[in-house]
Amino acid sequence: MSGAKIKILHLTADSKIGGTEKNIIALTAHLNKSRYENMVVALKPGGELIERLKEQGIKGQVLGMKSILDTGKIFKLWKLMRTEKIDILQTWLWHADILGRIIGCLAGVKVIVSSQRCLDLKSPAYKIWLNKWTSLWCDKIVCVSSQVRLKLVAREKIQESKLTVIHTGLEFDTDNNKNN
Repeated sequence: MSGAKIKILHLTADSKIGGTEKNIIALTAHLNKSRYENMVVALKPGGELIERLKEQGIKGQVLGMKSILDTGKIFKLWKLMRTEKIDILQTWLWHADILGRIIGCLAGVKVIVSSQRCLDLKSPAYKIWLNKWTSLWCDKIVCVSSQVRLKLVAREKIQESKLTVIHTGLEFDTDNNKNN
C-alpha cells in the first residue's frame, strides 16, 4: 500500500446521534486524513449522522434498510465494499456487527473490527449465538470495558486474543469547564 490511503468503512446501525455515533464522529475527525480515507454508512434512516459527517468532509450514506433481511440493501452494501475497495471495516452496534461481518467477509474486506459497546444481559439466545458465530470473521473486537470483555469470553466463548479493551473517552473544552 505504498502511498495509497487506507480506506475505512464505519458501518453503524443507526443514523440518529447517540453515544456510538458521537464516537464515530470523534474517531473519523481525529484519524490522520493523509493516511486514512473514512466513509460512514448507517443502516437505518432518521438521523443527522451522515449530514454532520459530510460537513467535516467525510463521505457517507444511509442505506435505509427496513429490516436486516432487506436483500436489495444488503447487495448495495456488498457492492459498495467491493467498488470502494475497503481495507478496514469497523462495525458499530449489533445489527451492523452481524451484517457487516458477513458482508465484509463476502466482499473480501482485509480487516474486520467490531465494537462491542455493551452487553444486553437479557439477550435472546439467537443474538448471543449470532454474535459468537460471526465473531469468527473479526480480526479484532474492541470492548469499551473489561467487564464487557470478560462477559464475551464467559458467555459467548469468544477467543480472548480477538478482544481488546479501549475505554470510551469524553472530550471536554477545558476553557469552558474550569469552574465545573
